[in-house]
Amino acid sequence: MSLLTRYLVTRFLALLGQVAGGLLGIYLVVDLFEKIDDFLEAGQPLSMAAAFFVLRLPAVAEELLPVVVLLSGVLVCGLLVRNREWLALQAAGIGLPRILAPVFLAALLVTLAGAVSAQWLQPACNRAANRIWHELVRQEEHTGVVRAGRTFFRGQQGIYTFIQPGVDTDRLQDFVYLEWDEEMAPRLLVSAAVARWTPAGWQLEGGLVKERTPEGGFRTAFAPVDPVALPESPAEFFEPGYRREELSLTDLLARARASGTRAREAWQDVQSRLSYLLLGLPLLALGLPAFLAVARRWGRDLSLAVPLSAALAFLAWGAWGTGQALARAGDLPATVAAWGLHLLLAGLGLAWLRQQNR
Repeated sequence: MSLLTRYLVTRFLALLGQVAGGLLGIYLVVDLFEKIDDFLEAGQPLSMAAAFFVLRLPAVAEELLPVVVLLSGVLVCGLLVRNREWLALQAAGIGLPRILAPVFLAALLVTLAGAVSAQWLQPACNRAANRIWHELVRQEEHTGVVRAGRTFFRGQQGIYTFIQPGVDTDRLQDFVYLEWDEEMAPRLLVSAAVARWTPAGWQLEGGLVKERTPEGGFRTAFAPVDPVALPESPAEFFEPGYRREELSLTDLLARARASGTRAREAWQDVQSRLSYLLLGLPLLALGLPAFLAVARRWGRDLSLAVPLSAALAFLAWGAWGTGQALARAGDLPATVAAWGLHLLLAGLGLAWLRQQNR
């Protein structure tokens, strides 16, 4: 690694630490004022509140990753211009691509670090933070649990257990329902290799229904053709929405690969997560030529470049969020919603950089 590369990468990481520290501090202070009353009303100690906010740091860092990457890259180039280092580099015959390459390298390294956090660190932290907030502070009760890939749900009259092959799917595998009476004696057993929910009830594939008769015996129907009516529908089985925050990248991919009627939503979740992690790179590709254009027009002043970069980041946030909403509504293909903005920003930025390098 050359001296110039080491210098620019080190400066980028130093500025990134300052920018990330400032934005994380602002975010957590706002979050603290919003949630501290809930901790106090629930009678939880301040040490638990402190642990909650520490556990939230990886998730907040991922939310801020695109704007942090963009601002850090713009600040690196801004300081080069302000300190006349940019002019010295160009006087030495070093072109624009050679100057900017270490900045993009550092941005790529930070993005990869964000992906590592999303895979290994963030799921565990989110799981612990959600337990504190939803169970201990909000005292929310959930009748369904997941153990080793199998869901167990306590209904009004019995217990369901099954394997959920897809996200929010109406097709459940290895399905078992057991119901008992007031004396805790079994009165209904439903078992199937696959149970498919329909408006008329549960359609069983390769299953049986064993029901107690008024005489005290049991009547068994193998592979029933007619749908079976049970007290609950699949909408009541699914995990709370915040459970998705506890999934790693490979967990999301495993859900997307599983068959099911909602596989499209699962693939959208995968592409949405990956595209957001990578959003900082195309933002930087457009933000740097925008800064250079401002610097050439107004000299060494960063007072316009930094607000311009922040505005660009928030516009990209809005466009990305709008695309995801349209994809969830089925009005836009998930691939276009996830990667269309990246291609647009990167294409515009690279064309602008090429023009400025002439």
